[in-house]
Amino acid sequence: MPVGEKQTYRFGPFELDTLCVQLRRDGVGLKLQGQPVQILQILLEHPGQLMMREELRERLWASDTFVDFDRSLNTAIKKLRQALGDEANTPRYIETLPRRGYRFIGEVIAESSPQKLPEADPLSGEVTKVGTTLVDAASAATGSRRRVRSQATSILAAAIVILFAAVLGYWLYRLRAKAVTATLRIGSVAVLPFENLSGDPAQEYFADGMTDELTTNLGKISELRVISRTSVMTYKQSRKPLVQIARELNVDAIVEGAVKRSGSHVHVTANLLYAPGDRHLWACTYESDLGDVLILQSTMARSIADEIGIKLLSEEQTRLARARPVNPEAHEAYLRAWYLLNGRTTQGVERAIGYFQQAIDKEPSYAPAYGGLGVAYYLLPIYADWLPKDANPKAKQAAEAALAIDANQADAYTARGWVEAVYEYRWKDGEADLKRGVELNPSNSNARIAYGMVLIFLNRHSEAIEQLQRALENDPLSPFVASFLGYGMFLAHRDGEAETVLQRALELDPNFHLSLAVLALVYAHEGKQHESTEAIERAVRVAGDSVSGQTARKAYVYAVSGRTDEARSIAARLSHPAPGKYVPAYYLAAISLALNNRESAFRFLDQAYEAHDFMLPFLGSDPIWDPVRTQERFKQIVRRMSFPD
Repeated sequence: MPVGEKQTYRFGPFELDTLCVQLRRDGVGLKLQGQPVQILQILLEHPGQLMMREELRERLWASDTFVDFDRSLNTAIKKLRQALGDEANTPRYIETLPRRGYRFIGEVIAESSPQKLPEADPLSGEVTKVGTTLVDAASAATGSRRRVRSQATSILAAAIVILFAAVLGYWLYRLRAKAVTATLRIGSVAVLPFENLSGDPAQEYFADGMTDELTTNLGKISELRVISRTSVMTYKQSRKPLVQIARELNVDAIVEGAVKRSGSHVHVTANLLYAPGDRHLWACTYESDLGDVLILQSTMARSIADEIGIKLLSEEQTRLARARPVNPEAHEAYLRAWYLLNGRTTQGVERAIGYFQQAIDKEPSYAPAYGGLGVAYYLLPIYADWLPKDANPKAKQAAEAALAIDANQADAYTARGWVEAVYEYRWKDGEADLKRGVELNPSNSNARIAYGMVLIFLNRHSEAIEQLQRALENDPLSPFVASFLGYGMFLAHRDGEAETVLQRALELDPNFHLSLAVLALVYAHEGKQHESTEAIERAVRVAGDSVSGQTARKAYVYAVSGRTDEARSIAARLSHPAPGKYVPAYYLAAISLALNNRESAFRFLDQAYEAHDFMLPFLGSDPIWDPVRTQERFKQIVRRMSFPD
């Protein structure tokens, strides 16, 4: 992260910002980095002074670096001249003295922030310091007091004029830069996967984690639509043109960057580009210790928001400014946990819990780690066949621990809200928490999915589908999100739209098992038995028999298609799961109903209620229950779940 005083050098239409190590022309960043811009900074620090080639070598190349120095320096100077539009034979800015060195010959205005005003002697009231230059009072005494006072007054007046001119110049520049950016109307952005420059493939999780955290921080800004991680990870190591990527993601701007971690030190470069015109808007280089990496992320997010002209709400400013140092080992464990959790596999979710707990053990006040732990626990019954009673109370406990530390922890609201609604049947409390989670991070597609599903449970289908559509806007290349939107439309009895969305999801990933399974249910409801069977068999082949949900849906599809013996065989196997695994009784109830065994179906529904199956709230909307929806026994189960009127 940049430290120390910011120095800005302006010459002609150019400006060099030493805080971000960026050269701009007319307020627009130029693609000039590395040694060329470092050489420019050295020359601007000493305008009119000859900088010897050996001196440049000492400042730019370490003594143990083995390079063709002359060739490297000549190449860097050539790139610098190209960026400035300068000519070696008729220079406006950089003069070459053959075999000796270089001199900056243009007019330079240097601005420092903050600047010191002249300070007055507390006894005499006379100026004895200007900037960092002391006026020797003893020497001044040899002249007339009037002359010293006159000189001091002149120096003070000159300093004030210079300061005023510098401030005015800076603000005129900012106004011009903002006017340029404002015309671009940036309302959406994608943070592409940061490149791992550590030279160690095992550090990929760290680069991905930096990408995710910047995405999360930008996602807290309500006026900015930010693409979620699933879609941007599609472009990891992609060589597609940025204009094409922006078009595919439907965004105005792209953030790209690179991360280099060396021991406890982190070096990050980031660039902001206006994608439709391939226009470079902003670039910055950050240096940070691992412990300050959260502060670095917040600083980057605020810089990007400022650059694209988005006015942060006071609450958003507070949230972004709240970042604090964190134990490096805790942060590393946290990044590893999310790296695993985002894979949505049984093993990944279970291992993520261990890493979140490691992060908490290293830093007990680390609220995001508690929030992530809450998310992992509430996902266990869904992805790892854990008993809800073994996972959901732990999810809520972790979420409340996070909120006790940070009342604005978005993941914690999502985890607690899901448990309150789906496990405890406290629908109003759950809805309020899930809504708050979305408000705190509007671009989090997973939070919107959880909120949308609960709205479906409450039979508020229009609101639910709006949330799911927003989730897909934030994650347009995710078959996972598209599958949930298709499922929501199916539960809202909008089969045609559901089929269209699911077919598009399969265009993204032809073998995504969730898309295939939901499509199979849609086909079954439409009476397309052959298509339904084909889709569910593909889903099970891809997912494997270990995914109980898809296997159960296969039995259901077989039952409604008349393959009753095969359906019964699968159901019998599911009713005796492996030790430590739980197959939701809701699935067995649905299979029993499809086999026309209503008594068995209601018995399994009773078991599902006792176990608080995460699937049970679908009773109110799932079309498969339409044949018994008016029966009193079915109504009794629904009433026991305390749905609001």
